[in-house]
Amino acid sequence: MKYAIWILMLSLTPSWGATRDSVYLLPLECSELMPDNAPFVGFFEGVGRANLRSDGALTKRVFRLIAIRERLQSAAALAPDQNPIDLLIRKTLCFFREKKEPLKTVSVDDAEFLTFLKESLPDLERKVDQTVLQIETEKQQRKVYEKMLQANQALEASLRAKAELDADRDFERLTKAAKQQARSKE
Repeated sequence: MKYAIWILMLSLTPSWGATRDSVYLLPLECSELMPDNAPFVGFFEGVGRANLRSDGALTKRVFRLIAIRERLQSAAALAPDQNPIDLLIRKTLCFFREKKEPLKTVSVDDAEFLTFLKESLPDLERKVDQTVLQIETEKQQRKVYEKMLQANQALEASLRAKAELDADRDFERLTKAAKQQARSKE
């Protein structure tokens, strides 16, 4: 029984037990040369998990952004490293890392970081909404263009078939005319 309680505590305490999806320390490296966004997304999700009880509003906003990210990932059929929301999350977290605390270890429950995140969330949410709107608009526009292309291809096939029939008739008429001319010269 002791071990079951200990394991439960480890799984619920963010500073001791990390889930496979969460990262509980803000990555130190924000270099553009290292494009792996997974630690930043994991940390962002970890912020939501770590603040479940202490700040439900923040957690809800973080989870909303993660849910939109996952929805976009599946709806747009993006490669795992191609999700633009990941980049927005990374840029927000790296801004804190580079401008505010470049060397300090920042955990998911760091008060200064949470203050920064709460101030930055409206801008991040707006950018996420704009990104999703842009991607979905492009997707819908692509569907419209594909329908127009299919309609044009059908029209082209129809006109090509009619033109080939006309060409066959014209060719036969010209062949007959050539035969008649050859006979008249005999």
